[in-house]
Amino acid sequence: MDCQMPVMDGYTATRHLRNDPRFEHLPVIAMTASALAEDRERALASGMNAHIAKPLNVPLMLRTMAQWIVSHGPARPAEPGPATDWAPAEGMGAIDTADGLTRCLGKAHLYRRILRSFRDANRDFAATTAAAIDGGAWGDALHRVHDLKGLAGTIGAHGLHAAAQALQAALQARDEQAIKSSRVRTESELAAVIEEIERLVAAE
Repeated sequence: MDCQMPVMDGYTATRHLRNDPRFEHLPVIAMTASALAEDRERALASGMNAHIAKPLNVPLMLRTMAQWIVSHGPARPAEPGPATDWAPAEGMGAIDTADGLTRCLGKAHLYRRILRSFRDANRDFAATTAAAIDGGAWGDALHRVHDLKGLAGTIGAHGLHAAAQALQAALQARDEQAIKSSRVRTESELAAVIEEIERLVAAE
């Protein structure tokens, strides 16, 4: 359950599920970019069974999911990914490829796919975020920055993760000066990450 969904957040959605007898025992696992104890407690209080924080620790995520899948019924074994001898070249500063690959259980084909998806999904980040902020669509801007932050952590883009976190805080505070400076930093970090992804995937 994505805790930061627009329109209806995950906490509210879970409470609605628990009010329906058909879903009283349905396993619901929180997924959120916050690892704070109070966020975990809020998830459990809303009726969720467990909490997974982003950036993802994939082994921990799989153990958590397996615990509730097994408790709710037989789990279907995951199909192995396609064999590949591709491995990312050494990162050049914007991406910690060792960390990103570890979060993907060492599966290079999965990491490559995530890198490509990240690149393709965020080419228009600067334009769409600027349009949302200029139009006063604060929720849309926050949602986009929140997604960027989580994915940046997953692929090992630590500088971008920190910049997006600062931008998210500035947006939440509606601090125009902080928003301006954080946007510049975030867009600069994102450009460096996308440029590095281009080099990494070109090396396959």
